[in-house]
Amino acid sequence: MIILSLIFSLCYCIFLIWLTEGLRKSSFQTIPHLDELPTVSIIISARNEEKNIPILLTSLSQLTYPENKLEIIIVNDRSSDKTAKLLRIAETEFESLSKIDIKETPLGWAPKKWALQKAIEKSKYEVILQTDADCTFNPDWVQTMLSQFINPSVGFIAGPAPTRFNNEFYDQFALMDSLSIDAISASTLKQGIALSCVGRNIAFRKSAFFDIGGYDGIQDQISGDDDLLMQKMASSKKWLIDYVCHENAVVNSPAPKNIEDFTFQRLRFASKGLNYYKLDTSTEIRYILPFLYIVNIFIVISLTTYLSNQSFVWLVPFFIKTTADSLLTLTFFNQLKAKWSILAFLILDLIHPFYVVIFAAIAPFHKIKWKN
Repeated sequence: MIILSLIFSLCYCIFLIWLTEGLRKSSFQTIPHLDELPTVSIIISARNEEKNIPILLTSLSQLTYPENKLEIIIVNDRSSDKTAKLLRIAETEFESLSKIDIKETPLGWAPKKWALQKAIEKSKYEVILQTDADCTFNPDWVQTMLSQFINPSVGFIAGPAPTRFNNEFYDQFALMDSLSIDAISASTLKQGIALSCVGRNIAFRKSAFFDIGGYDGIQDQISGDDDLLMQKMASSKKWLIDYVCHENAVVNSPAPKNIEDFTFQRLRFASKGLNYYKLDTSTEIRYILPFLYIVNIFIVISLTTYLSNQSFVWLVPFFIKTTADSLLTLTFFNQLKAKWSILAFLILDLIHPFYVVIFAAIAPFHKIKWKN
């Protein structure tokens, strides 16, 4: 067993070194002049977000993108709080903002996808920039994310979307956890592999969206308005997909408040696992995901075996994996000019294999519900 653990951890290390090289070689291109950048429709789905709407509107009001090249569409998805009222007021204050009210979600549609579908249909511009109602962003976020669309072959762009805490101590763990996931997404895309992305920070051409059939085939999935859509784009092989690794492209959102929220979030993320083999997805993801899962299983076996027999050799696979993880995450953090915490990294790298193995095993058989 130790031989297999060593083999898989070494393969994992080689894979992450290759991914890190992809990050290092892909320097961010200078943002073109604003006149060269396309018009854009920012779309946001909001359900019972009355606490977050004022913060969101403040962040939107600080955007430096020209108003004559920008529209904002916020969808009130059957909210039972003051979300609709706040958006009505916002419509009178923001010339570029409009809202859509969703009264009912059709049978066979996941609520958020239906809300986003309505926003995309209403949008008047070619590039769609998508985020969530609890997010904040840099004033230069739009032009940074849209810089890649100068290339007419680019159909889909992803960007970093870390979760944050107001508390400085806990924030280092939330940042490390979320950006480590983003580091894998970014590095695989830089090496030409569409693996994953986060819907809080994606952009795509409207023409590309309809060219691949939009959400057709995934419209009933509770999760996946981001990575499953990207997988459809990748499997079509008609459009280029890229990732923007730049501090101004970062979109922040609140971290899960407690263990229950964290568990729900990760189960929702992992719930799509089996669907990658049923839907239109890239060939690479069908091999990489099982490989990563097996690596984590062997790390769990190695760590638990070490606790029982205290033989140092069982720690070697963990040290190999940790070295590779540190190399990739540190490179990504440096590109975003984010603070890399060695304490947060070591603790999370120890915990991570256990919850990956558990959540990935449970999630496909756990019924996931959208927010109340």
